Amino acid sequence: RLILYPNGNKKGQGTGHISLYLALDESTYFPNNPWEVFVNFTFFVQDRIKNEYLAIRYDDGAVIRLHSMKRECGIDKLIPLQAFKEPSNGYLVDDSCVFGAEIFVIKPTGKGEALSIVKVPAQAGNILRWKIPNFSDLRDPEYYSSEFNAGGREW
Repeated sequence: RLILYPNGNKKGQGTGHISLYLALDESTYFPNNPWEVFVNFTFFVQDRIKNEYLAIRYDDGAVIRLHSMKRECGIDKLIPLQAFKEPSNGYLVDDSCVFGAEIFVIKPTGKGEALSIVKVPAQAGNILRWKIPNFSDLRDPEYYSSEFNAGGREW
C-alpha cells in the first residue's frame, strides 16, 4: 500500500513537502520464516490540467531490499507543498489529487550478483492509481491506500 503524509513525514525530513511511502502489507510477513524482497519503484503525481504525470523514481532506480526490519521505504520530499497546491501545476484540482506507483519485484539471481535495469518494461498489473478527494480536509498526519498486488506480493 501507499502511505501519504499530506503535510510531510515529521519523523523524516518532510516538513513543507508531500511525503509518500511504499509499504508491504502485513499479510506478506512471514514471522517464523526469514524473508526479503527486492524492488525498484516509481511514484507518480498526476497533473490533471495537462493529463500528464510527474514521475519520481525512488533512489534513482536502485534496487531496494525490504525485509522484516525494513517493511517500507519512501520519499520524504516528494514535492514541495507550495508547488503541490499551486493551481497552475494541476496537481490539486477541485480539492482532489491522484498519486500512483509502479513497482517491479526483482527476483534474486544469486549471491554477489548485481542487476542493472536498462529499460523497464511497462506491466499494467504493477501500477497503482490512488485518487484522493477533498485533499484540503485531510487532518491526520498520514493516510494509507488500499492494499494491492504487484509482483506476486501484497503491498
